[in-house]
Amino acid sequence: PPAHVVFIMATTEINKVPLTIVSRCQTFRFRPIKEEVIMERLVDICKKEKFAYEDAALKLVAQSSSGAMRDAITALDRIASFSNREIKFDNVAAMLGHAPFDVTRELFSGLLERNAAAIHSAFSKANGEGYDILTIIRDLRNYVSECFLVSQGFNPSDPQKQPPRDVNPFILAKLARKLNRIIDEVKFSDNPSLAAEMAFYSVIETPLDLEALVKKIEKMEGSTAEELPGASESRSSQKKSPILDNKSQAAEPVQGGDHAALWQKFLQALLKEKISIYNFLISSRITFIKGDEWKIDLKSEFQKEMVEKNLELIGRLLESVCRVKVRLLLSVPKAENRIEEISNSPEKEAGTAPEPDLKWQDVDSGNPDENFPEYKKINKVFPGKIKKINKIEK
Repeated sequence: PPAHVVFIMATTEINKVPLTIVSRCQTFRFRPIKEEVIMERLVDICKKEKFAYEDAALKLVAQSSSGAMRDAITALDRIASFSNREIKFDNVAAMLGHAPFDVTRELFSGLLERNAAAIHSAFSKANGEGYDILTIIRDLRNYVSECFLVSQGFNPSDPQKQPPRDVNPFILAKLARKLNRIIDEVKFSDNPSLAAEMAFYSVIETPLDLEALVKKIEKMEGSTAEELPGASESRSSQKKSPILDNKSQAAEPVQGGDHAALWQKFLQALLKEKISIYNFLISSRITFIKGDEWKIDLKSEFQKEMVEKNLELIGRLLESVCRVKVRLLLSVPKAENRIEEISNSPEKEAGTAPEPDLKWQDVDSGNPDENFPEYKKINKVFPGKIKKINKIEK
């Protein structure tokens, strides 16, 4: 071939080209042209051709070209010929199949406010005008993503892309991810409009900002607790110091739903600090005698000793959860040493075969402390009953 002829093999999967070809060729990576460069070129063409244009309209053309300069210039030429040389945003959106921004904004507000009526109204408007549903969801996804980037200072500020002030910016990032999933679902649906609308309803069913919801609930619980008559008593109990008392007291336990919730919250905090003590306390019995006096019945002396060793940690976590210094009463209920005797002698049946030479006979086990010297140590760790079976030949 002539010297000025260059053969170019174009591929989007260079990793699949055999090494024998790659080693004998020069490799050039073709990159998409930046949106800013395309925008500058479109502005230059409009000035030279004396087109009346809007910056938002040219930006939409540059975004739709996906980095291809020739596609952007061709689209600009087509729009100018059909719109009497006026490049306006509404004309560009209509030519490229985009819905008006009002539809996008209505969907966005409906998702944030969890307003099913607004979402249905936006979909009805889009279906009535014949707009492509996938394009609308992509526009909404891009709008939400740009709002998040603007809020973080990554993109230049745009008055239309400013997120609402009372919305956590990272909620927008989560919403953009959910919209990506909806796009994947709707893409292969036989009824894209209905599938997209149902997907939007499922999004508003789950609160987007769980953190704000939790704070609101905690604030409501705090205000309710202050209105209760016993709130002043709980504040005065904060002056008491944590005391470990091993003697059980004959006080009448009181019912405390709030105490049970605090106990569960304390166990979750203890799980992160020391899982061994958590395992002991999760299987124990808790009795709320007073607001700042709790009784814990453990299963063995070993568990009690381990809890005593970690009393400082337990007291610190309880005080951080309850905001009151709690007095703990530890005890181990005494278990009676009982022996169950089991007779395994076979029942005689009428007309059965003769008795075998080997028989089972019940034997009195007596006192387990005398027959089993290690019983006390074992019973501390594994409290329970002893079942003993002896086999005796006749």
